[in-house]
Amino acid sequence: MLNFNDGVSIDTSGPLRCVSRHDGLYVVGDGMCIPVADGKEASETIREMLAGKEEHGMTGENGSNTP
Repeated sequence: MLNFNDGVSIDTSGPLRCVSRHDGLYVVGDGMCIPVADGKEASETIREMLAGKEEHGMTGENGSNTP
């Protein structure tokens, strides 16, 4: 869980997904939080990250080999 000074909290657990907050869009999941410009960038980021995990045989949360 990330907690920011402005009161925003973002849960980074779980699968990759796009989250909208008052200060912008984020791709969150697998313990990460990545700011993105728009929905298109979010979709591309998620697709690239999932492809990279598959390429390296990482299927579980946080890149582990355990689902």
